[in-house]
Amino acid sequence: NFQQVEAEVLATNRAGEITYVAGRGPVSISVHNPLRVPSSRFRMTIFDENMGNGQLLNSDSIYWRIQDLSGNLPDVVSTNRLTTDIDQPILEMGITVKAVQQGTPGSDRSDPTGFFLGSEVEYRDASAANWYLGLNDLSFPFIGEFSNSFNFLSTATGEADRNMDPRERFSESSVNGFYPMTACDCRFYQQDPQTGRAAYLTPNYVEIVGGSEEPNATCRFIRGTAGFTGNDSTNFPGSYGRLRNVNVVLTPDKTKWSRCVVVETASPYYTVATGGGVGLGLGNPNGATVQMLDVKNLPALDADGNVDPALPNGYSWFPGYAYDVETGQRYELFFGENSVFSDGTSIWATAPNNGNDMRYNPSDVLFENIDQFDGPSSFTEMVVGGCHYIYVTDIPYTQGDSTYFLYKQSTPAAARKRKALDRVTWVSMGLTAEGFDMSTTGVPPSEAVFKLRVNNRFDRAVGTNQNDAYPMYEFDLSGLGTQYEQQEVATSALDLINIVPNPYYAYSDYENNETQQYIKITNLPARCDINIYSLDGRKVRTFKRALMDQPVVRYEPTGDGVDDAPYINDLQVERQIETAQIWDLKNEFGVPVAGGVYIVHVAVPGVGEKTVKAFIVTRAFDSQRF
Repeated sequence: NFQQVEAEVLATNRAGEITYVAGRGPVSISVHNPLRVPSSRFRMTIFDENMGNGQLLNSDSIYWRIQDLSGNLPDVVSTNRLTTDIDQPILEMGITVKAVQQGTPGSDRSDPTGFFLGSEVEYRDASAANWYLGLNDLSFPFIGEFSNSFNFLSTATGEADRNMDPRERFSESSVNGFYPMTACDCRFYQQDPQTGRAAYLTPNYVEIVGGSEEPNATCRFIRGTAGFTGNDSTNFPGSYGRLRNVNVVLTPDKTKWSRCVVVETASPYYTVATGGGVGLGLGNPNGATVQMLDVKNLPALDADGNVDPALPNGYSWFPGYAYDVETGQRYELFFGENSVFSDGTSIWATAPNNGNDMRYNPSDVLFENIDQFDGPSSFTEMVVGGCHYIYVTDIPYTQGDSTYFLYKQSTPAAARKRKALDRVTWVSMGLTAEGFDMSTTGVPPSEAVFKLRVNNRFDRAVGTNQNDAYPMYEFDLSGLGTQYEQQEVATSALDLINIVPNPYYAYSDYENNETQQYIKITNLPARCDINIYSLDGRKVRTFKRALMDQPVVRYEPTGDGVDDAPYINDLQVERQIETAQIWDLKNEFGVPVAGGVYIVHVAVPGVGEKTVKAFIVTRAFDSQRF
């Protein structure tokens, strides 16, 4: 129900209820016995042994409870803890339930990215699809000196962050241009002829510490501790813990846009002249002290691109929004642009000057071929649409004010930048595909939804203010159980009546010895008349079936507390029938029939008739066997 959810998210910043597509929810409900499935709606709640401490413990004390909202069935509580990865059958309901408490994303050191389920992109207007070109790791593996320009996930064998993603899940094209902020490299590399590392693009904060390269560049803002001392990549996977299941929506509908801050994406590779000739030394047109991912100190804009004097510098509008598909919470997000791509500083002949206008308006220019050589011959030529990057946070949406506060509160500049960037979860570097240039309009060609999915843990979150914010789900079994005496179904089922085997060549699997000759008339209803005729019209055999009220014992219930009503002598009975009729190839007088073709006529009262031909080859009588 994404349309309903998104409408509520946009109206109130939170959707109280989320409806999942069958098979895609956090709890698995499957039918194992349709004859026992009740037509009712049920509520499942997740709880632990201490409901008064305001948290759902990730321990062996978590269970689920299922309640029949119609009140016809007693409550059922899981016999196994949610840390056990098994299916639990509920015999009296004919279903199986599976709910497993997961660890925090990144907590499994043996497989730190095993939590990532993948991503999808949906374009809601087929006439303007595939317009967003999200850059993946090594999207454009150019040859030569700048072959690593798009190597912003250093997780390949032998690279510095290998243990953050040893399976290279986030380097696959299936991520659709979105990846965790913390996985993106943030080191400043000088040109290294041995490793080939030099200038590269990244959405993460690149800082030159001590005027040199790593190990002095500590990646402190995203990966360091509060004291900025952390640079041990063995601790990095834990920072995946903030990742959520989110949808990021880009839309041309301005009523759905998000007010946000705008940050600088010009890294030191563009602005600073460094030893080894790596930095371009272009400076920043907004001031020498401006650093990467600072909030831009330019006049705020409204959604139409006009100056908004009511807001402080640094505000603008992102053409879309982001929300959590588990909790319904709308999140803050913001974007960045590279101010180097602007009037007065651009050294590019035809590259659009769209990097310093406070608008999310990427172009379709990947690189500007200044020297006319094939491919980029220097980092100077890397345009990438103007370096418009998307940053999704886990901060509840407050029209950008919460993010702005983290950036501007009265603490040391380095500390407040880290507090803001620490809340960033997913990021994307992208431009538009050829022919979908947004640099002039700033309006997406069509609505695109990026669906980012992780295997997350059950936790408390306010949705409808029920169940004290502990997880609560509802599911409806109506229509899944067996339905009886359905005229339309019964009529169509006549086509299923058949003879097995047919032809019969003197043997079938239904026989236990050489004296038996059996075939089956299959897929029969409980009540019908079967008449078998020879080709000359003589009746050979008649069967009259009336099995409607014959219960069949199936299995015993487990444990106490089960309603005795569905049971007889502690054994469950169900309205099941034998759906086949055996014919022993004898007539009404017990005499074996001759080989040949026989007409089998089945008449179902109140439904219809079906006629099937049976071809029979009988065995020759062997008197020595008796």
